[in-house]
Amino acid sequence: MKSSDKPALMICVLLLNTFVLSAQSDFSGTWILDHSKSDAAFRDYEVTCIITQTAQIFTVEQTLLMKNGEKSVMPAVSYTPDGKDVIKEEQGGKNKLSAKWSNEKKTLTIKFAKTMDGNDYGTLTVYKLSDNGRILTVNSSDLTGESPMIQVYNKK
Repeated sequence: MKSSDKPALMICVLLLNTFVLSAQSDFSGTWILDHSKSDAAFRDYEVTCIITQTAQIFTVEQTLLMKNGEKSVMPAVSYTPDGKDVIKEEQGGKNKLSAKWSNEKKTLTIKFAKTMDGNDYGTLTVYKLSDNGRILTVNSSDLTGESPMIQVYNKK
């Protein structure tokens, strides 16, 4: 390789790295619930969702403001989206939590299951980012996919 080819090679490597890094969608930011697109169950609340995302951690914090002015801040919950199960023994049962990215990195699926007396109870929550990164759809259901609830957020 000639020394005059090295700058061109460096530019190609930098462009390739930029493309690979941009493939990871960024869910980070403040999201405001869009009542017109969300399930009616959320109409009595102004919901703000703050997501912080790094390469290893996905953290969600929600604030609910009721029509009467009462405010409730849910504790922040963090996930490691590597697809591995995290198991904890709590309150007479076993909790299993996993979070996994889709191949295109625009969808994160979180599964929470509590095993008690040999039965699993829990939720399946799917965070999906629109192609333009401005709309977040959160679909929650029980473990079988029944009783789905949809929340649609717009990026602030």
